[in-house]
Amino acid sequence: MGYKGTLEEVVKQFCDEKWGMSPGETTASRFAKELVWFRGMVKEYAEFFGKTEDEMVAEMEEKRDYSWPNYYQPANFPSLKGLKDNPHFVGLFKTRDDFAKHCKENYVGFRCPKCGNVGRDPQACEHRKAGDGVCDWCATGLFTSEWFIMIPELGYNKIHIFEPVVKE
Repeated sequence: MGYKGTLEEVVKQFCDEKWGMSPGETTASRFAKELVWFRGMVKEYAEFFGKTEDEMVAEMEEKRDYSWPNYYQPANFPSLKGLKDNPHFVGLFKTRDDFAKHCKENYVGFRCPKCGNVGRDPQACEHRKAGDGVCDWCATGLFTSEWFIMIPELGYNKIHIFEPVVKE
């Protein structure tokens, strides 16, 4: 779904989309603040990950699979400044396997915020997986978990997980 091109070419493609505008309204005017934020976020992420802005937006767009105004927002792409000080940030992992290894070494499981069950899946309650009707909670969706990780190979947006339960 994502667009291809340089940062400015991608922004132009965003602006070419029609969003049921009022007469005289344009995408650029309707989403002006969001586009300023988007450019700043791409710059911040590019600097953090040692890429050019064009490389960064290309990788982000490659992973995007829904509308850009809903995908690119601070809830999905938090500021990286002070990220390590965020008490709900679990870590930045290069791959899924790196995250799985980290979990195996450091956690007994993940606590469901609804029923308190500690299970192995970082994003879905074990009851949900069992289909026993006790709990159907997951870390994604309308009521996302506060805890999150980032895995660049999956995209640069945050991935919500349940609270990790540290091994003693």
